[in-house]
Amino acid sequence: MSNYQNTDAPKYLIVVRAIVFSFYIAKIIACFPLLLDDFIRIVKWIFSWIKPKVLIDESSHKISRSSFLKNMSVVSGALLF
Repeated sequence: MSNYQNTDAPKYLIVVRAIVFSFYIAKIIACFPLLLDDFIRIVKWIFSWIKPKVLIDESSHKISRSSFLKNMSVVSGALLF
């Protein structure tokens, strides 16, 4: 069993643990926008049964909320590490 207060432990071990920890934190934070996107899709799917579709003018080339959330999850995961 390893003891975190052991003075005989290699000094590089804290750096290795910090890198592994930062990988996990970056991936967890990157999952939040994707979970939000999934929730929005589920709500839209439920409301599509209740309310009929309305035609929307596609002439404007705006980024959709879904693609924005996907892009933000990639950016947040990449920036944190």
